[in-house]
Amino acid sequence: MNNVLRLGKSGYPDSADPAVSNSRQAWTISNTAYQRLFRYKQGSNKTSDDVEGDLAANWSLNSSLNRLKILLKPNQYFIDGSLIDSKAVVFSIRRAQKINKAPAIDLRLIDSIYAIDQMTVEVKLAYPFSLILEALTGNGASIVSPKVLEYQENNDLGQAYLKSHTLGSGAYQIEASTDHNIYMAVNPYYPESLFYDALDIQIIPQAKKRIEDLENHKLDIVEDLSPDDIQSLRVQQNVRIVDKYSHLITSVFFNTRKPILRDVRVRQALTKVIDQKRIIQDIFKHQARILKTLDPDFLNDNTAGSQYTQPDIKAARALFKELKINRLELVYLSDYPGRESYWNRIAECLQEDFQQLNVSLEIKKVTFEKMKQRIPKGEFDISVGDWIPSYNDPWAAMKSMYHPERSGLRGNQASYQDEIVIRLLKTIDSSVDMEERKQLYLTLEQQAADDCPYLLMVQRKYMCAMRTDLKGYHFHPFDWQLWDFTALHKKTEPSL
Repeated sequence: MNNVLRLGKSGYPDSADPAVSNSRQAWTISNTAYQRLFRYKQGSNKTSDDVEGDLAANWSLNSSLNRLKILLKPNQYFIDGSLIDSKAVVFSIRRAQKINKAPAIDLRLIDSIYAIDQMTVEVKLAYPFSLILEALTGNGASIVSPKVLEYQENNDLGQAYLKSHTLGSGAYQIEASTDHNIYMAVNPYYPESLFYDALDIQIIPQAKKRIEDLENHKLDIVEDLSPDDIQSLRVQQNVRIVDKYSHLITSVFFNTRKPILRDVRVRQALTKVIDQKRIIQDIFKHQARILKTLDPDFLNDNTAGSQYTQPDIKAARALFKELKINRLELVYLSDYPGRESYWNRIAECLQEDFQQLNVSLEIKKVTFEKMKQRIPKGEFDISVGDWIPSYNDPWAAMKSMYHPERSGLRGNQASYQDEIVIRLLKTIDSSVDMEERKQLYLTLEQQAADDCPYLLMVQRKYMCAMRTDLKGYHFHPFDWQLWDFTALHKKTEPSL
């Protein structure tokens, strides 16, 4: 089979189950293997007006914003040949809710979902929510064949099986996998014509090898590139570079459950000594920018620069003097270099900056799996993580970062809690007035900024490279490693 698209990635996905994994590596697989009730239009910037039906043919949301009725498209089938009907939709949403991992976070507002008839479902929300269509575009809302239950082990709802298999209705499904690649073949029931017969997703940890394979036509696309990698590829004539601001955010956060860090003055003092400009220049090579706002108008602006705050050592020392803190020892939890090595480089910058306050910062490196265990338990002082909002409205980011129900790995890794912020988020949930929402966001953002639960927020560019003869790619700021493989094709010469 010659018509195969070859993609080079640095790491293996932890699971292909859309109800389990929220990692960027896994999204590449699950996004193409599964469909959802709704999706964003191709080529859109993902505003609320850009949602369209994926498996949904028609829908209506009541005026109270708490009941959604959906009519499914007819003649849509899973890879196993079974019809996508209302029972399959109800099963998939309830399955994700029962598994209750990070992808299901936006489904928690669904109080109940049930089949009205074979092709109609009704969703009842726990409270009014104006962005329910956007919430149902997420990975957790993927529709999975109920036949997955035939493969379940110890009532795991098929999680073990779907770790390395797919049972969706998307364009490509996993046919085979090894430690070094995942091979996905065309779903014969997919209703649209496709240029590529298969996808060969190759796991190549070494960036140098991925780049060589791209240059030698062994790969069509390479991901997980550093600014230095991108710079080396710019001289290649047949390589297209993508380096645009995405909505991927790296955040360095305090553990606000720790007694010493509960005092906002401690957090403010530590924040005031950080040399933000040095972090952007030395670590991210200007391929990222400091964030002071989660406003999508700024996030989508590729021309805006960093909003630096200059270090204020005098003010920081005054706060520590007021608190009678002469010396402080803190632990920065990070992972081994090789996954996200810049996490450790940020820590090294913080170590140097904190010395000006006589603060010792120990960098504790553990495996990423142990990081995911320790952060929800609060076994750290300062840590770091990457995340990306689900959709364009600021609610998606602010709810994740600032609401206590999302503490731990669900977004609010700082375990931040503030009653004013909670009330503002609740008001925003049901507001459809965009001007009102904007004012509420500004108030909320200022309140959270004053409380300083996050030491640093950095918006990063999405950087990848592809062969210039690959056509059909459209950049979306949300789609970090979410490829629309159905739109990709090679430029072909007319036959003589």
